[in-house]
Amino acid sequence: MEPVLGVNVAKGSSIVPAFLKRNEPYGRLESIPHEESGFERLGELLAELKIRTMTDPVVVLKETAHYHRGLVAYLEHSGWTYFIVNPLQAKRARAVQLRKMKTDAVDACI
Repeated sequence: MEPVLGVNVAKGSSIVPAFLKRNEPYGRLESIPHEESGFERLGELLAELKIRTMTDPVVVLKETAHYHRGLVAYLEHSGWTYFIVNPLQAKRARAVQLRKMKTDAVDACI
């Protein structure tokens, strides 16, 4: 799995956790303001991940009203790969029940 930078977009800033690979966090959570200095710090984090893993990281963010647009513009301009997740689909995905064992009683109700 490639390195990932998750972005929880809010009104004036975003919370950014970084992961080297699945369940392996990199550094601490950072609050990135939606201004030039914050976007520069985001670029530094992405560059650190790239150097550390020798792989281009991807950015995953939830679409949040119009607050994500500046961040997306920066990522496009800088050439970083990003994915925008629809918040309704994310909520539905969390609600899906995944089970390790198949049982006929549960399957019969579906």
